[in-house]
Amino acid sequence: MKDTLQKTIDQAADQLGQPVGENGLSIVFNNVAVKLKDSDHAAVNFAKANNIPEILGNYKFAKGVTNTLLQDFAVCAMFLSQAGGLSSQEYKKLLHKVWSQMCDLNPVLNNINLHVPKNSPYYKVKHYKPVYHAIMGASAQFNVDDINHFLQKSHLPEDQIFQSLKDRIEQRWGKMYWRPSPKTLNTVHKKLGKR
Repeated sequence: MKDTLQKTIDQAADQLGQPVGENGLSIVFNNVAVKLKDSDHAAVNFAKANNIPEILGNYKFAKGVTNTLLQDFAVCAMFLSQAGGLSSQEYKKLLHKVWSQMCDLNPVLNNINLHVPKNSPYYKVKHYKPVYHAIMGASAQFNVDDINHFLQKSHLPEDQIFQSLKDRIEQRWGKMYWRPSPKTLNTVHKKLGKR
């Protein structure tokens, strides 16, 4: 798996990137620069800061594969597809190959619903495939409920009750820089409310 990921990143570096020293690679596409090798994962940071590891996916990755490498791969594959460096079919096949390998190592990922509602903006966007977001979410250690919540509900306003709960949690224990599912919010509230 690592070779597939690195090959895609290297291809993007050749076509779209420029080296920026030891800080990683900057991919420039459509006047948008994305810095790769940025390993800030919101749920991981929140879980560590508040000692609640049970909100994470705790997924295993193939030898030599890290959360950051997976995210860099997904971003590079998407940009290559948009730039014509990968056909739509190659892009889809590549994402599904990596996702399948991730699911083999973590069968719980098979519980992610990659069939998004037709009214979701992701249904219409050529390059933002649900599997792209699933790879990004799992690589950031978002749990299955959070990934499903994002895929199925990100196009809808958040339920007011849960948004209010999230706001109260953030005021007391820090920002949640992702869209947690109601189940995750309840877990966080229960665990942190007892402290």
